[in-house]
Amino acid sequence: ISLDNALVAVYQKMVLKFGRSETIQPAQDGAKALVFIGPTGVGKTTTIAKLASKLRIEEKKKVALITVDTYRIAAAEQLRTYAAIMETPFRVVYSLEEMEQAVNDFRDYDYLMVDTAGHSVRNEEQKTNIMNFIKVLSKNLESDNYLVLSATTKCRDLIEITDEYS
Repeated sequence: ISLDNALVAVYQKMVLKFGRSETIQPAQDGAKALVFIGPTGVGKTTTIAKLASKLRIEEKKKVALITVDTYRIAAAEQLRTYAAIMETPFRVVYSLEEMEQAVNDFRDYDYLMVDTAGHSVRNEEQKTNIMNFIKVLSKNLESDNYLVLSATTKCRDLIEITDEYS
């Protein structure tokens, strides 16, 4: 089997499981939170940087970057560097109160892009922590959650991960 045929097969299975991809749509009114969740090491921070640069530079949108990933120091510094390059605000959020403050501070922005800590699907404490941040965001803003996965993950594992994160 050729690499191209293998990639087509993987893509078809992903579309069947997850549905077709959609573009990021702005909020009906005010800012929109875009929350990126998923296992460790799948590229959440890099994905945010790429999407933020497209929104900020190509589409001229006001974007703020937020991380609640306080477990991995390098993640915050990586996002801080991207924010500096794009000349956009960046904030590390440690608590639900700080998230509410960030929502208020960036209310006049188009997008608040939120990086979360990667964790095992079996880590209930981290899962609950991220769910609480998502609740604060969705209570105050229109928000979308994006599950970031590695395309090289085995199909069986993709199904398990998506079921756990749903």
